[in-house]
Amino acid sequence: MAKATDKQNQNIKKDAKTSERKSVDLPAYIREIYAPIYLNKQNSKDFDDNRLLTLLTLGYNNKLANSVCDEINYQNSVLQIGATFGKQIEKVLTKIGPYGSFDLIDVSKVQIERCQNKFIYSFPKIEFLQQDAAEEPIKGNYDVVICYMLLHEVPDPTKYKIVENALKAINAGGKVIFIDYHLPMDFHPLKYLIRAFNRLYQPFAESLWKNEIRNYAENPEKYTWKKTLFFGDVYQKVVVTRKK
Repeated sequence: MAKATDKQNQNIKKDAKTSERKSVDLPAYIREIYAPIYLNKQNSKDFDDNRLLTLLTLGYNNKLANSVCDEINYQNSVLQIGATFGKQIEKVLTKIGPYGSFDLIDVSKVQIERCQNKFIYSFPKIEFLQQDAAEEPIKGNYDVVICYMLLHEVPDPTKYKIVENALKAINAGGKVIFIDYHLPMDFHPLKYLIRAFNRLYQPFAESLWKNEIRNYAENPEKYTWKKTLFFGDVYQKVVVTRKK
């Protein structure tokens, strides 16, 4: 009980405001490809509708978010790289409970502010930090790091950096959870429609069809890797556990 009380006191002292720091330069892929979504306040608000996300993912948004929570325990310390829309963050907060901790980093100030407004009364409080997870080491020693539908949005050199920084942020026995796209089964009815959409709007997604996420790690042998596939292999969950 004393341990829980100490953790609760730490959470109460955490400031929900973004940590003070120098302005972060936005990567080219954000400015040139994803600006209409991540840099536009109204569009971000519109996308933050769980019903819309369920439609866009053909019913798998909630299943993927719940699958993340299956890997998390009560009172865990959690870091999420990249803000998400819908109820994914809310589900994690519920799972870790009031004695857990949750930190969120994102390169977009618009997304940080959106989440600050959305989770202003959340408990545990969220610690926000505007940071490019590919360019700066992540400070912390977490039980869980979440990378949810992020890797498909960034070019391959950035994938390597994000994966490595995420792996370095977990403690012994900790885990990184990647949720992202995957190569669909050969005869999946939507395979070529998804490919066409990606080539038009998500030019970095198809590299995840060709490469395993573990191939982006510098020393994959230091970790155990477990992959679960969903919806005819369209989506993947890769859970990476640091060996003790």
